[in-house]
Amino acid sequence: MNQILQDIKEGKYKNAPPPPTPREKPLQAKKNWYKIGKVILKGHKVKLHTESRIGARRTYEYYKINKGDWKGPSSRQFSKMTKEEFRRKLNQRKREEDEYDELFERLEASVRQPSEEGIISFENFLEGNFH
Repeated sequence: MNQILQDIKEGKYKNAPPPPTPREKPLQAKKNWYKIGKVILKGHKVKLHTESRIGARRTYEYYKINKGDWKGPSSRQFSKMTKEEFRRKLNQRKREEDEYDELFERLEASVRQPSEEGIISFENFLEGNFH
């Protein structure tokens, strides 16, 4: 405390404080951890804390599924998860990707084989009734 009072007396705090260092944007941070995770999974040794390596590896494993969709946990959140919780999230993402693929295939099939009326209702499309 005495040191701070001495600094005040010497005028150390008269000017505005330096601006804080800008933080990385969350999306860019995910992309950077994704790249680090890819390197780790290739087998390269990376000097990081164990928890950070786990987060990077999980970030890569999670976001390589349905690549380009960056909605989801951060690398830090992945590193704090239990193995079981991560596996559940990973399986959920795989199921969502499978659902998107199935929906796309049905849409593609409906375009190739239009119904007799030429118009497919949304309900019939979701049910798979194209005839």
